[in-house]
Amino acid sequence: MKITFLSLFISILLFSCSSDDDTSNNTPEPETQDKSYFPTAINNSWTYQNTSQIEGHDNKSQNQEKIHIADSHNKENTTFYTFQSNLSFENQGLVTGALTTGELAEVNKELIYNGNFKVDLSPLGISEYIEIPITNLIIYKSDADKNTTLAEISGTHQQDVNWQMSAPIPLTLNYSITSKQNESPNEFEVNSTTYTDVISAGLSIEIKLDASLLGLSIPIMKPQEAVISTNYFAKDVGLIYSKTTTHYVVEDLSDFGV
Repeated sequence: MKITFLSLFISILLFSCSSDDDTSNNTPEPETQDKSYFPTAINNSWTYQNTSQIEGHDNKSQNQEKIHIADSHNKENTTFYTFQSNLSFENQGLVTGALTTGELAEVNKELIYNGNFKVDLSPLGISEYIEIPITNLIIYKSDADKNTTLAEISGTHQQDVNWQMSAPIPLTLNYSITSKQNESPNEFEVNSTTYTDVISAGLSIEIKLDASLLGLSIPIMKPQEAVISTNYFAKDVGLIYSKTTTHYVVEDLSDFGV
């Protein structure tokens, strides 16, 4: 069976934001930030409109999602914050889903992410996700020049999944993640609200996926840039807009009965 995964873009629009300015906790901050483009304090919350559309189709799917900072913990003298959503992971936006399966810290004008990016394998008839572990990914650096490469992370992840065969199939995912600082607009409008002091950063993920079938290593996805994300952050507000394009091209596996 030949499977093609169509292009998908997901826009996340911030149309309301409530923040608890009380940032006190029992964990000392590493340093005082001059500016914050993602205010981190327990109970800070953001409400987004998630919109997804398959390229070439007019129909859009939309839902409203609220995420909030639920907890914090100290790691090597840095305070990391974790998020919760009112939606299940399957109904979340791509970026908000990554936030709620990871943790954030803002240190030395850098927003740092640890967590897991989940690759959807449903086009292959697999209900499971394969996860890309991410450590110390710099999402933005507020004083970096445009086109500055902030982080480059690569690695290999192996995972057994239940496919259309009786025994679990070993998958090997090779990935490369790059984040860059983009040119910052003087102002940016979202849902009729104009934000000033906005920064922008981009993220791309290249993946290669192989399966072990019948004693052979079979390419499922040849090397490809599968995810491109552009994100905008406003001072003292946080993430105000995110546009993410996903594009997976799956190989023809009909010769293997798939």
